[in-house]
Amino acid sequence: MNVYSNPYDWNKINLDLFFGRSSLLSNMCQRIARKTESFAVIGGRRMGKTTLLRKIEKTIEAQYGGPALRGYVIIPVYVDFQTFPALQNPGLVWAEIASRIVSKAKKLPNIELSSLQKAEETLKAGKVAHPFNIISSGLASFLGSTVPGSIVIVVLLDEVEKILLNEWCDDFWRNWRALIHNTPGVSGNMSLVLSGSVELCEIAKDRTSSLFGVLEPKLLEVFSLEDSLRLITEPGSIPIDESISKVVADWSGGHPFIIQYLMSHLYDSKHVNQRDALEDAKKSFIGGQEFILRTWWSQIGSCGQDVYRILASVTAPVQKARLISKWSADDVNWALDVICSSGIGKRNTRTSFVATGTLFREWAQESGLLEANKAVEVQAKQPEIVAFELAKYKAVGWSRQEHVEQKVKMTELELRSAISRVYQSEYGKRWEKQVRQCLTKLNNGRDILEIEERCSKAPDRYASPTWTPPPELIQYTSLGHLECLIISEWDKFNFIFGTGREARRCFTENFVDIAKMRNALSHPLPVEYAIPETELMRAEVACDDILTQLHRNIPS
Repeated sequence: MNVYSNPYDWNKINLDLFFGRSSLLSNMCQRIARKTESFAVIGGRRMGKTTLLRKIEKTIEAQYGGPALRGYVIIPVYVDFQTFPALQNPGLVWAEIASRIVSKAKKLPNIELSSLQKAEETLKAGKVAHPFNIISSGLASFLGSTVPGSIVIVVLLDEVEKILLNEWCDDFWRNWRALIHNTPGVSGNMSLVLSGSVELCEIAKDRTSSLFGVLEPKLLEVFSLEDSLRLITEPGSIPIDESISKVVADWSGGHPFIIQYLMSHLYDSKHVNQRDALEDAKKSFIGGQEFILRTWWSQIGSCGQDVYRILASVTAPVQKARLISKWSADDVNWALDVICSSGIGKRNTRTSFVATGTLFREWAQESGLLEANKAVEVQAKQPEIVAFELAKYKAVGWSRQEHVEQKVKMTELELRSAISRVYQSEYGKRWEKQVRQCLTKLNNGRDILEIEERCSKAPDRYASPTWTPPPELIQYTSLGHLECLIISEWDKFNFIFGTGREARRCFTENFVDIAKMRNALSHPLPVEYAIPETELMRAEVACDDILTQLHRNIPS
């Protein structure tokens, strides 16, 4: 019996499996090298953004990073904000970028780095009033110390959504516009490549954005049938039947992540029959990657979901003009961009679109997501629900404060459950380690020590000698810790709480109201200082909002 090694690892970056983007890679590298052009790489979760950026880095190092035969050398600097150590202020971000430029430039002969190293040290020392002045001055001195035009720096910023969560992000992008557009001694030698999903689509195409016009959007879409078949058949040594290749291509719709997942499962399968193995792979994907599927659905927004329903309801391509007759041109263009960059739709021609991937379509159908939106019906019933709730208080003699207290506790429990499931889905067996790493960063590490102490002392609070505490540290966190665990991985919770700044703002405001009420309930004052009715109502609405999102978007 032949034993075949599995070349697919859908959970890791593997540049040996770089398929379907060769022409895009070549075009971007050439334009970066020739004109220091800048780009925004836009794609949904698992569409290959990181793989493309790392491939750009390696390609530039191989073709332009050696002796400057062309009269210049290019230094590629890759920064992944998913693993970034700190984002409290822009100074630390600029310091990290400077540090990575210095690390790469040290490998070049006869390079003066003192000005850039001094800028890095100043920025890392603490908060400074104008960090951009320091980094721009350091870069200008560094580039000016060499033969003019002999060094080009291309900064590759991956997963920029984490930057967008900060109030200083607008200034940060304005600074980048100045750096690559109109900073003497720097702009002609500086290129920027960003990668992100929905939010980056807004930045790259919004005329009011600081980076509009200086970044060329590059939407990552699904692979062509030819490239899909190459990814299915070329990496491994198992003979893949042509009919199996076509099924994988059809189910995936050309989505690189789904192809690799299905093929990895097929290689690991003990089935002799490849079709049986593929059916098992499909069940495994739907059962094990529910969060990814719901993230793709959530990322396209309400208008995008309605557009997708139309695409999925017909077999022929849908003309954009038909969609614009229902919604505004801006809404339709945005929705189609996000649908295509998420990999659940694609352009058939310049003006027509189709849904892709029968696997996603079947999941959406079975989940009831392709049914007509019933928001109006629910909204119409809302007054009756409110009246019922008020009547319930009077009927059982249950005080509003007691009711809100129960809702706050329920919200905490539901959030802990949601966080556990999301972290487990994303990090597998390492999920608790990831939770610990996040909590360790709080309050100079004191918070994690307190949590671990509460965990160790928990058995003492219970009478039963056989009682053992649950293993998850998350059970002993406070409400504030839960917010941190969600915000630090915000993009992974988009499918629950929505995308964009408005969704993040609503979530944060809800948490402020709940945390304020939690504190008031934990430290009661004398009866004459009762909690105001308006604050109770505000906290109740905040709990209801979060609980509704959790119940609607997380399968029971």
